[in-house]
Amino acid sequence: MIGQANLEDMDGLAPDEGLPTGGARSESSFSTATLAQNEDYETLAQFTLSLIKAMLQAGFYEPGHPEAEKAQTNLYTEFRQALEDRSEITLLLATPGGDPTIMIEGFGPAPLPLDEVMLKGMADMFAPKFQEFFDRRHLLSFSLKKAISPEEFHSFIALMSEPPRITGTGEERDRLTAAFVERDIIHISTVFDEDIVGRERRLPWLVEMAVSRLRRDLQVLPLYRRASEEELRSIKMQNIDDVIRPMRTPTLLKDFLVNCDLLAADIDGLNESCLEREIIGQIAEDLLAPTASALVEDLEELRMRSDALQAESTSGFTDRRLSVLQRLTERLRHVGGEIDHGLFESLLEQGLVTLEELPAGLSYELETRRLADDFIDRLDENLRALRGSAAATNHELVAIAERVFPELLQRRDYAAAAALAEVMQQSQRTAPERLEDGALAQAAPPRGAPTPEPEGLLEALSVSLCDATRAALPRLVEDLGQQEKEDRQHAVALLAFVGEPAGPRLIEAYADSDLKSVRLASFEAMRQIGPEALIPFLKRLPEIEKEWSGIRRIITILGEQGGAELATPIAHFLHHENAHVREAALTAVCSLSSNEAEHHCVTALRDRRPQVRAAAAAYLADLGSRDPRAMEFYSTALRADDPAVPRESDDVLVRICRALAQIGELSVDDATEAEAILLAALEPVSQSGLLGGLRKGQQRHSERVREAINDTLESVATVGC
Repeated sequence: MIGQANLEDMDGLAPDEGLPTGGARSESSFSTATLAQNEDYETLAQFTLSLIKAMLQAGFYEPGHPEAEKAQTNLYTEFRQALEDRSEITLLLATPGGDPTIMIEGFGPAPLPLDEVMLKGMADMFAPKFQEFFDRRHLLSFSLKKAISPEEFHSFIALMSEPPRITGTGEERDRLTAAFVERDIIHISTVFDEDIVGRERRLPWLVEMAVSRLRRDLQVLPLYRRASEEELRSIKMQNIDDVIRPMRTPTLLKDFLVNCDLLAADIDGLNESCLEREIIGQIAEDLLAPTASALVEDLEELRMRSDALQAESTSGFTDRRLSVLQRLTERLRHVGGEIDHGLFESLLEQGLVTLEELPAGLSYELETRRLADDFIDRLDENLRALRGSAAATNHELVAIAERVFPELLQRRDYAAAAALAEVMQQSQRTAPERLEDGALAQAAPPRGAPTPEPEGLLEALSVSLCDATRAALPRLVEDLGQQEKEDRQHAVALLAFVGEPAGPRLIEAYADSDLKSVRLASFEAMRQIGPEALIPFLKRLPEIEKEWSGIRRIITILGEQGGAELATPIAHFLHHENAHVREAALTAVCSLSSNEAEHHCVTALRDRRPQVRAAAAAYLADLGSRDPRAMEFYSTALRADDPAVPRESDDVLVRICRALAQIGELSVDDATEAEAILLAALEPVSQSGLLGGLRKGQQRHSERVREAINDTLESVATVGC
């Protein structure tokens, strides 16, 4: 409330003239965005104007007055329209250029000055009164969150429109805070003059407001007793997200993080370390590494001007920045983000810190990187030593290999990592006992455990390397589409080293990628893993591979690779719609499993395509099959008497002859049966009609087929003799 005297000071206008009422839009009262005359700002301008009018009208009239209620008509609806998919809208009194001005935050990528959102006439009329509204309450900002209900919203408007009761420092803030808690207004953040912290640090105004606002939110949140722990936790994380979102540069984020120690000061039960981790957990992944670099630059600058800080030690500033740097690094590691290899090295090289001065986590990481550099420089020598007979007792080298291997994966040095994994696989081939997933039975000992016996040292290392590679699976699979061919081969080798656990990710990579290189690499990794990965892959192959040529290629490769376990899943492709795929499947099944081959070949004799039937006949011949269904097929095909049965091609008939030749070589009875089928095939076909009996019969087959029949007859006749 600003009082009647204040309203009448508004250029001498009467209330109705100076404060247009109602929610309807009009040319005289509607504001547009002078920023770019962009329609995106129309709803924001309309809501802002309506909000200011509602607060001023509600403060002028008594509660329940028709004009006061009219001023709030459609206000909540306008708020939702302006908000759209944003998380909140904040109005704040800021001093970015030295002079106080009302700004709107949360709508665009940067805070918007009120006089640039509203038409000039409206801004000139309402902005000063709205600024006075802030000043009289010592209010600096209020944020309306997306989750606010209509009841909360209108209760907030009513409370903010009441006359301020300022009798001492913080009086108005405490009164409103108590009223918010009483009315369960939980989805609004406010910042008053008394809430500002860090003034002595001379922070950028945006950082100062962000730190102060979050500290205020954290102070107030425990007061809401009716909210559940889950609700409070959700609101807390949303508050953190809302505060850090406007800070879109590494410099602002760096300043905010370095000054987060102000948040937990004098707040009981608030763990500064946990809070810092929660804040860093909300930072966008693409800003993590740049913010870490900004911190390093800050440390360098701090050391350069240390002489000017004669009265203050720089150790506290350095420790604070290093602590934040360590937590940023932990988050980067967790999300698989890139960390500049020279980021921390520059701290040491420029004498900003010593290795001993770094926090334990950072010093360990830097030492690991240096060990990795040395390991790579002497890679061939180290690999020979691990292959040698003394490897099982070389505790130091094994420990170094275990320590640097995750670093190699982090750097994407897949060549060195794959070479080390290959050495471990060679040691596994001599191990007598293995786990089902391909890892060795003896697990790596935990930290602090007794040193393994020599015979278990390499086995424990192998398990440790396999676990590290398994943890890097998402990145390895992702990199199949980003690496050069040689690097992809190394990534494939590492994926194969993981074994069966890599299978599901490889199947998804094959299914989701349109890049031929990714699909080929994914299949190659599964092929190297073996049936554990290939059987699930073959089950999904018809749905994830639409090109018949791709399916045929895969089946052909697997048929040549061997492995009886694959015969059954490949046999499903004998019913594929494409004949080339069916033929490849038949070839693969016959190659992989002689037990199942005869059954599938006999079935394939009824295939609708000649090339499949020809292949089936050839394989049956190789098997020396005397299956009655096969013999019946041979006889029917060579007789060719039944007009309902399609005539076989010459290729199929020639293969049938070869099959009969091999069958006839088995025994006299087999030779007699084969001879009968062949002789029947040489009988000419009788001519039809009245004179048919007088005409010479027509040959059943071509000269090529008859020649094959005669050659086969000579073969089986010899057996019969």
